[in-house]
Amino acid sequence: MSNNYKPNDKFVRTSKETSNRCRKEHILRWKWIENDGKGRNYSEINRPNSGYRELMTRDDYGGNTTSIDQDLNYDIRRGWIRRV
Repeated sequence: MSNNYKPNDKFVRTSKETSNRCRKEHILRWKWIENDGKGRNYSEINRPNSGYRELMTRDDYGGNTTSIDQDLNYDIRRGWIRRV
């Protein structure tokens, strides 16, 4: 469970444009959160084998028991997604 987010916290994709410098996995991750404009809640993003988790590429990611908070924080800080 997260120390930063509640299960019902919702995340949406921002309108920030991607570029060819963005990693394909990251773009797919943001599109998965977009969910046809509906966004996704934390419990959905954090569930085992979620689309978000399936697109993790960091070296120290250990699977479904690994926290995804640092990844969400990164995406928020960079302006790709936001919590609503």
